[in-house]
Amino acid sequence: MAFQRLPLAQLESAVIAPVISPLPTAVALIAHVLRGSLPELRGTVLAQLRPRDVEALLPLLAVERGDGGGGRPNEIVPPGSSMTDQLEAVIAVDPDVFTAGVEAAERAGHPVGPWRAAAADPGRWLRAYAVAVRRAWTALEPMWVQAAGRLDREVERVSVALARGAGGALIAERFPQSAVEAEAVLLPSHSGAPGDVRAGPALVLQPLLAPDTAAGWTDDYGSVCLAVRYPVPAPGVDVPPPASLEALLGPPRARILAHLDRPASAGELARLLRGVPSMASHHVRALERAGLVNRVREGRAVIVRRTARGTELVALYTASP
Repeated sequence: MAFQRLPLAQLESAVIAPVISPLPTAVALIAHVLRGSLPELRGTVLAQLRPRDVEALLPLLAVERGDGGGGRPNEIVPPGSSMTDQLEAVIAVDPDVFTAGVEAAERAGHPVGPWRAAAADPGRWLRAYAVAVRRAWTALEPMWVQAAGRLDREVERVSVALARGAGGALIAERFPQSAVEAEAVLLPSHSGAPGDVRAGPALVLQPLLAPDTAAGWTDDYGSVCLAVRYPVPAPGVDVPPPASLEALLGPPRARILAHLDRPASAGELARLLRGVPSMASHHVRALERAGLVNRVREGRAVIVRRTARGTELVALYTASP
């Protein structure tokens, strides 16, 4: 298998964020069901689908590939935190944009064969696809709802790993077909040819409730990595969290996060650490990439605030037993 190299140094400057989004899980599970696997879901999902729904969903069979790609157009899994919003965004896709995306993916060497029929009449296919996914989701949604706590815990674990600067190791650990080697994350090539890829300004991590074979990554039909999707570890293999916030984040970052019961300036945080401003900025950037704090300029000062996720993490470690 050929790989594309994503330098670890680029992950240090990119904003990496875990995002809970239902449509990637739905697409992965539907593909498995159509392939004949997941017998525990197959009957209930197929019972919701009509023959024309199955026809619209058949291109998803190409999604499961060793490279985690399958030539899937980015437009069929738009960003969003609810299935309703995501499917409305699918229906709103400009047909010309969809066709152009398939053509761009083909030029980049992606295997787009199963999507050519959809691109022949994209407006009709996008509507049929959205209807079919909505019907399949009727059977899948209860599982998604029941796993809400498990997904929230995964976001917390990912945020902590990112705050520790372990983005590359995290991707390699969670994405079964990837690895870390020679200061780069190796991602399976979508085109079958080796090459280089860079992180965009923001890189999304998408936890899935799906088998390992559903893992994959999304590019811009070129050389920019936009998202990595991976299966959430089974509940039985959860690792107990460290005993303290300091053990979790390291003393400097834990001290900053705990201090931010109210907003603080970058200078104040430097004094808190008894260090130079650049050292405080280094730790604040790591916390920001993990979604635990945010920064905003107010006049000549940079003000740092704890996010809701950061406050929840502090509360977890300061709550009375």
